[in-house]
Amino acid sequence: MRTWLLVGLLGCAGARVPPPTALPPTTPPTTPDVTEPVASDPPPSEDTRLRVAFAAQANGDLTRAKELLVPLAEGATNPRVRDLAATRLREILLIGTDATPLDVDRWYTPKAPTLTDAPLTVLVFFESWCPHCQVELPMLPALACRWEPRGAQVVLLTKRTRGVTDADVQRDIVTHGLFGLAVGHEREGAMTTAYAVTGIPAAAVVKDGRVLWRGHPAELDDVRMEQWIGAAPSEAPCAPARAFGP
Repeated sequence: MRTWLLVGLLGCAGARVPPPTALPPTTPPTTPDVTEPVASDPPPSEDTRLRVAFAAQANGDLTRAKELLVPLAEGATNPRVRDLAATRLREILLIGTDATPLDVDRWYTPKAPTLTDAPLTVLVFFESWCPHCQVELPMLPALACRWEPRGAQVVLLTKRTRGVTDADVQRDIVTHGLFGLAVGHEREGAMTTAYAVTGIPAAAVVKDGRVLWRGHPAELDDVRMEQWIGAAPSEAPCAPARAFGP
């Protein structure tokens, strides 16, 4: 059996194995003339460039974000992309400028702060009718609990648009336990304009009298806050929110 297998592998006994068939000659590759058009990848779409700019902004690379946003804001063919780029560009250009002082004509909670009351102030813009705001509002008491002992303050601002009443704002305070935060009605939308707010919820961070950051309140995580404040969050347990008034 082993002999048969060996013979089968080598060919029939006594037969000559034919030489391998010669391969046809190959033509060496030629370098294309520099004048010939060379295929290249198509440029990224406007949507792709917008997403890359958003990612750069989120990662703190504002220079790269501006490089991408300026041409989109000025000349994107898609109106949606052009408007979104212009909005984000206004937010980025706000960073590093002098912070506009609080312009509030009514405070709904006992606190009536100024931007000089704490080294760092988190401003959150909301409206009672906004469903996304209703998602973010319950997170703010915990944010304040962790970071107020480290020198931060949280201020909520509303314009009371679309028929919202004082009672609606008070209901938000009760529902989401905002008693310990400063909640105010901005005077004639002055703060919204000053901080380039075109959609809500929105947030801005002011430190030492200058705008440090602009974005969405969901991005206000402990990593960013620790970087801005230079200290870890407080580990003290948060006291339950208590109503105020008579």
